[in-house]
This record gives sequence, structure tokens and C-alpha cells, in this order.
Amino acid sequence: MGSLEGLIRTCKYSFAPNSLGYCGAKDFSVLFERFIKEPSKQAACKVKEALRSFVGLHSYLSLIAEHNSLSEFDESVIEAYWLGNSLLKNVPVKAVRELIEKKFVTLPLYIRQQKACFLKQHAYVQHSFHVLFIQFLTPKVAPLVSNLDKCIIKWADVLEVKEDKLKVKSIALIHENNELKLKEKLFNVENRFIEEPKKGMLISVHWNNAVEEISEEQQKNLKKCLLANIELANAYTTSIQKK
Repeated sequence: MGSLEGLIRTCKYSFAPNSLGYCGAKDFSVLFERFIKEPSKQAACKVKEALRSFVGLHSYLSLIAEHNSLSEFDESVIEAYWLGNSLLKNVPVKAVRELIEKKFVTLPLYIRQQKACFLKQHAYVQHSFHVLFIQFLTPKVAPLVSNLDKCIIKWADVLEVKEDKLKVKSIALIHENNELKLKEKLFNVENRFIEEPKKGMLISVHWNNAVEEISEEQQKNLKKCLLANIELANAYTTSIQKK
């Protein structure tokens, strides 16, 4: 499938939040699911058009692509955003600050300026950066810890396969002693995309949906970005509370 693999991946990660009405201009779940099952170059044009209506997603893909001389839907750019990879190192913090101030206009100006000014060093603009530091651009979903927990991309070990559900050992985002932290957790997730799940398989999870099998290297990158962005979010909260 070559160049279509990246689009398939982003359709899988975008499916759940879009079907819930949180991301995208309208419900593209039927389009995404059809493309995942039967990808084609003709359908890819419609998928790209749909993904451009995801303000946060498309903004980050464009940012990562620009600073790595790649196209916005390049497979490595898409991997960088959802799971993290070496491309993130090439995105300068100045560009991230500009993105926050100019693109995320549904947030009040003073909030955009406050968050942009807080960024002094490198930022890992993997998905968890947006979830934990920027948080949601739509009023349809409240920035509660339970929602942030569902929205971050998690790694998980499959413990049991139960028809269209998987029992997994994964992580949960919690708020403890005025800080965001991670703890291990066992729970069930929906499985619509992994065709032959097996006990011991390492997978990714988004909005309680199993997304794809991932490698140990991808897990390592995902964990690195998530921990860095938890630290960033905690530092920002502390700075606000001191004012």
C-alpha cells in the first residue's frame, strides 16, 4: 500500500474522537472505516480533505512536515504526531509558539499567549502535547482528567482476546497531589481495527479503542513523549498557581 499506510494509520487514530463528535468538521467515521478496509488513491483524496478539517491534527502535521521538508501526510510525519519519532527534534520551539498563538483561535488570546510564552525549551509535539498542554479546542469535551486519560495515546499489552474486546494491561492518567501522573491499569478496550489480536501483543489505544500493533521502539518513543508532556503540563499548572 506504500504511501497509503500513513493515511490508514491516521484514520484509525482519528476514528474514535471523530465518531464522538470531538474532532473534524463532521462525522467521517464511515469514510475512514471504508478507507481502512479498502484503501485506494481515489479515496485517499477524500480522506485528506476530511483530515484537513481537524484543526489540531492538521496543524501539527503541517508543522512537523514543514520543518522536516516532507509532505503533511507523509507516513513518517503521521507516525511522529501519533507515536513520536526523531522528526520531532527538528521542530523549533519558536515555531510551536507561533502555532499556538495563530492557529488555535478558539482559545482566548490571553490563554494562547500565556501558553506560548511558557514554552522556553524544546517541545515534543506528539499528540500528548496537545492533549495535556493545549487541551481541547472544542467545548464539546471538558478538560477533565478522565477525558485527558482517554485522549492520550497509550501502549498496552494484550492479556486476553474476547471477541471484539481485548483485556489489556496499560496505563491510566491520574491526578494526585496536585500533579498528573501515570499508573498501571487493567481494562477492556474495543477492537475494530486489529485483525488478528493475540495474547502478548503490544498495541496502542486511543479513546478506549485498540488502534494498531506497535513495536518496542514505537512504545519507547511514545513513552518518552508522554512523560515529557506530563512534566510540561505539571510545570505550567504550577506556574499559573503561583501567579
